[in-house]
Amino acid sequence: MELSGKNFYSGWKGIIFSLIFLVLTDCATFKTAKTSQNPQIKLTGTRIASISLEKITFIMETDISNPNDFPIKLLGGEYRFFINGVEIHGDKFPHISVLKPHKTKSFDTFVPFYEEKQTDELLDALRDRTAKFKVILDLEFQYPEGRKRIHRVFIRPYKKY
Repeated sequence: MELSGKNFYSGWKGIIFSLIFLVLTDCATFKTAKTSQNPQIKLTGTRIASISLEKITFIMETDISNPNDFPIKLLGGEYRFFINGVEIHGDKFPHISVLKPHKTKSFDTFVPFYEEKQTDELLDALRDRTAKFKVILDLEFQYPEGRKRIHRVFIRPYKKY
């Protein structure tokens, strides 16, 4: 390759070099713009929804925020609900939703506490408001680059609402 008399970057070689440079730098910029962040998951409340002879039903209130510049999809998952260290219920997290960019969505999940798991000790702790709730969430999200599971554990005292 001889460079005498002409600059290497002039003419058609310069145009091709410039186009290749632009394509490569544009691809690198596109990838960094699509870097995903995990959603913020908060347990915002646990409260009694209803009481019957067969069961006590709790509402588990969850807020999920999408910090990204693009939507992500909540595909569901599982939860486990404990009172004072005793697992009272575990099931599918029943919510499937698209989380818009920079928005928060709230989900209410009904958690049954059946009579066969109710002990005097747990019922006394609920009555006296000394109970501690523990919630384990394993949620699955769909990102542009693929699926991701996120595991969160929350421990909260029982509060009067």
